[in-house]
Amino acid sequence: MDRVGLLNHLVRIRDRDLLRRLSTIDGANAGHLATAAIGIAIVIPPEVPDLDAYDEGRLAERLLLAAAAQNLGAAVGHFTGPGETWAASAEAKRLLGIPAGMILRETISLGYRRAPGANAQSAWAQASRAGKRLVAGSRLST
Repeated sequence: MDRVGLLNHLVRIRDRDLLRRLSTIDGANAGHLATAAIGIAIVIPPEVPDLDAYDEGRLAERLLLAAAAQNLGAAVGHFTGPGETWAASAEAKRLLGIPAGMILRETISLGYRRAPGANAQSAWAQASRAGKRLVAGSRLST
């Protein structure tokens, strides 16, 4: 089977309240979203979920590598719990307006690194005013 045409969907999350709400979903492992400058939800079609999980992991890895290359902090969040229920994923999809049939397992948190004691919001505001991009070559620019 030719897998080259498989599309993943990336959902950009900038709303501070929404990031906070996603970070507190029961069964999710994504507390870092609460303080992220931006979140990215990786949404995949359900055709071949096990193979798609591999592709999803590779995409997440590349986002993390791109963030590191730009001296950004990044973390992966998971929404498969509690246990094997996938209730966290269902709630995240509801909050984000993602159709129930799609798969949402992972999110990526991105933000500018800050010095100890520095205010995270001020670092983001300074970078935003300077017109810095979150990931070089992406559409995730400020």
